[in-house]
Amino acid sequence: MQKDFSYHLLINERSGTAGKTGREAIEQAVEASGLPLYRLEFVPPDDLPERLREAAGGEHPVLIGGGDGSIKCCAEHMLESKKPFGILPLGTMNLLARDMNIPPALEDALKAYAAGVEEVAIDVGWAGEELFLCCAALGMLAESSAFREANRGTHELVLLPRLTAFVFNKMDPVFQRRVWLTMGRKKRHINTAMLVVSSNPFDKSGNWMMESFRRTSLQGGALGIYSAAPASAWDKLRLILSLPTGGWGRDPVVREWQAREMVLHSGHKEELISLDGETRTVTMPLHFRSEPKALNLLVPAPGGIQAEGGSHG
Repeated sequence: MQKDFSYHLLINERSGTAGKTGREAIEQAVEASGLPLYRLEFVPPDDLPERLREAAGGEHPVLIGGGDGSIKCCAEHMLESKKPFGILPLGTMNLLARDMNIPPALEDALKAYAAGVEEVAIDVGWAGEELFLCCAALGMLAESSAFREANRGTHELVLLPRLTAFVFNKMDPVFQRRVWLTMGRKKRHINTAMLVVSSNPFDKSGNWMMESFRRTSLQGGALGIYSAAPASAWDKLRLILSLPTGGWGRDPVVREWQAREMVLHSGHKEELISLDGETRTVTMPLHFRSEPKALNLLVPAPGGIQAEGGSHG
């Protein structure tokens, strides 16, 4: 479906790819793509919510450039108005963009949007009153998100070994917590180093990290619930090494469930969680649910995509 409109392009100027690429190179890529453009803005993260609030009331469709956290922020402002928006993958993981078959290279994504778009409705997840599009996490993953944020600006050659040591330590049984998962009439008591709740289950069949975190459907109306509880140093090492190769979902320390709703009790009044990579402190117990086809996205029409990608069925 081709639409006759011009985009309001908002780019998180501190997103991973935007910072490395630079403003001038992005401006040149936009111009070379032939993308119909109303306005191009480079926005500091603290100003992004206000700019998105204003853009949500405008007549021009928004194209948000950033990582999964920036896309989540955009969705929060567009959800109520049902205004569809598009995505330029400029973050580190770009999980939603991969699921939606949006080319990972900026130049390819811009050209694909310029060639034509279609509108797709996807499910959203809720953790209490907080929205997430990819996944919510408790335990080690939330703590590692906070660790990365606290060490923002540290060179990757220094940060990666520090982060690996932090993750290895936080998966130790001494740091695991006792939680209760209520799904329908079933209540499960588990120990966990990390609990992940995804909006629709992960595929897990890929042979590298990004493929194993893909979701074959974003319209299934279900939550994928995953827990890992390594019992030994070997368990921890094996799980860490399985992440780049995509084998984490088949590791014996990982358990999996699916449900439309789930209530999490942790025995604490508050917990740190991450939502699409952004950390929050939330009140327990926490009610997770899936809201089917609640968010409208603009994605490149299949004929306009030249780079390899996955399915958003």
